[in-house]
Amino acid sequence: MSNLSKDSETLICQSQCGDIKRPASAFIALPGRQSTLGTGLTISRVLPNAKLRMVGPWCFLDHIGPVTFSPTDMIDVAPHPHIGLQTATWMIDGELLHKDSLGYTQVIRPGQLNLMTAGHGISHSEESPEGRSPNVHGVQFWIALPKQKKDIAAEFEHFPQLPMRQYSRSFFTLFIGEHDGMESPATAHSPILGAEIVSPDADAFALPLETSFEYALMVIAGEAELDIDGETNALVPNSLYYLGGSRDQLMLKTKDNTRVMLIGGEPFAEPVSLWWNFVGHSNEDIHQAKQDWENNDRFGEVKAYTKGTRLSAPELAPTTRMR
Repeated sequence: MSNLSKDSETLICQSQCGDIKRPASAFIALPGRQSTLGTGLTISRVLPNAKLRMVGPWCFLDHIGPVTFSPTDMIDVAPHPHIGLQTATWMIDGELLHKDSLGYTQVIRPGQLNLMTAGHGISHSEESPEGRSPNVHGVQFWIALPKQKKDIAAEFEHFPQLPMRQYSRSFFTLFIGEHDGMESPATAHSPILGAEIVSPDADAFALPLETSFEYALMVIAGEAELDIDGETNALVPNSLYYLGGSRDQLMLKTKDNTRVMLIGGEPFAEPVSLWWNFVGHSNEDIHQAKQDWENNDRFGEVKAYTKGTRLSAPELAPTTRMR
C-alpha cells in the first residue's frame, strides 16, 4: 500500500545501491518486512530492502494480505500525494477502489491493472468499495520515473484485459513492458517487465529473459523451485529473490495453485530519493513536494473522497539533506 508511516525514512535508491554489487548473475533471497495496518491488513514489504533498493526501475513492492475482513472492517487510505513515480496495483482476490485528483474513480478486480502516473504531482485515495468481497489479496508496486520524465503530467490508466501466454501448463500475464513478442498496453517510461505467473497444476517450464535486464521474483502463493546456476533452490512466499542480469532464461518448477510475480528492467542508472510517498531526483524535489502538499498546491483535490481529511506528511526539517 502507500507509505503510511509517520516517521518516514529517506532512502537513496539506485541499481548500484545497497549491499548487493550487481554481479552479472546472482541468486539472493531477501525476506520481506511484515507489518499490520489498521483493522488487520497484513503487509509484506520486500522493496526497498537494505541490501537491494531497486530492480530496474522498480523501487517499492508490497504484498498485501491475504486477509479476510469482517463486514464492518475495510480499507480506507485517505488522500495522499505522489511525485516522480508510477503506482501499479494488481489484485489477486477482492476489490479496491481508486479515487484521484484527476477525477478518476475506478474499482480494480483480480486480473486487472490500475496504473497511476504521478509525474509532477497527483493525489489519490484507496478504499474498500461497497458490496466488496471480504477477501483482500494483492500487490502494489512503485516504478521510478527517469529524470527527464519526473515532471510529466499526471495520468491514470485502467486495463481490464492484458496479454497472456501459456508456458507448458502455466499462464503468464504481462501487465507492463515487453516479453517474448508480447507488449502490454500500459504506458512504460523505461525498459521494464512486470508479470504474474500462475500454475493451477504442478509444472516445470522455461521462460525466456532479456539479457540486458536484471530480474527478481516473489512467490505470492503456493510453492516453487528455481533451477539456477546448476542448483535447485526452493522459493518461499514473502521473500524477494534477486537474479541479477545477463540471463537468457528462467527454469521454474511450481506446485499446484502457485502464483509468482516477476519484475525486471534495465538497471536504473540515476539515483532517486524515496521519502514518504515521493520519489525525487534531488533534495529540492522532496522538500518542495512536502511544502506544496502542506500548502494545498500542485496535487489537486480528491473530490470523490468523502470520508474525512487527507493524510498529513511526516516531519521533515527544512535543512534535512537526502542521504
